[in-house]
Amino acid sequence: MKKRLGLLLTLISLSFAQTPLVPTEVAGLTFKLPPNWQIQSDDYSIIAYENPSDEDAALLGLFAFISQGGTNATAEQIADSVLGSFDLQSQGITAQLMDENSQNGALYRLYQLVENDSFGYLSSYTYVDGQTGGIYYLFFSALQNSFVSYGGPALPLVAFAGLDEGLLTYSDASSETPITENVPTESCEQQAAAASNQQEANLLYQQCVQDRQASYEIMSQISAMSHETMMKTIYNLDSGWCYSGETGCY
Repeated sequence: MKKRLGLLLTLISLSFAQTPLVPTEVAGLTFKLPPNWQIQSDDYSIIAYENPSDEDAALLGLFAFISQGGTNATAEQIADSVLGSFDLQSQGITAQLMDENSQNGALYRLYQLVENDSFGYLSSYTYVDGQTGGIYYLFFSALQNSFVSYGGPALPLVAFAGLDEGLLTYSDASSETPITENVPTESCEQQAAAASNQQEANLLYQQCVQDRQASYEIMSQISAMSHETMMKTIYNLDSGWCYSGETGCY
């Protein structure tokens, strides 16, 4: 899936496998990023690439901007603007909002991305400080199985906001099956009925049942990750995104 998204707003990208994150200094600031990644940065963004030559590689991004004199923009407006700037439709990618949560001015969203037979996810965190004019947008985008195996939607908070890696939830998603929203509407019995003989019908039915079960399992994993992330994190105006069990986080 083409998730090397061209932004009107300057953003970041990165991804993470189940290997320890390492402290990495970028523009005088220290982040926790996967080892051996290529990083690009400017005054407003940091971009880390797992594999710049692979358009299907996972991306983790951070964008920060200070608007002099404050801003009236809301987190929802910024999140919508950034998603629009990705211009997914022109790339043949559709984005469906799967989960959304707002607390203390910070907005969390989880999208499913679909391109032909490829499925992925985009999780984002947006915060706007109207008085100071601070605008912050963090995101993580990866193909479906990578999204699960890399630790889920909390990755941007761990990489860029300094949360403990214990916030990440790792899972083994071995199936390439899309989640239930994209499973064909006809039943397994209907699919088997279209077979030319009984042997083919039995095989179609068995494969359909296995695919449905795998898709439910992946959907359940991602849903649990999303819920757990929001239950574990809050936005604290003194310390930023923090883990609910962390000292000083309330």
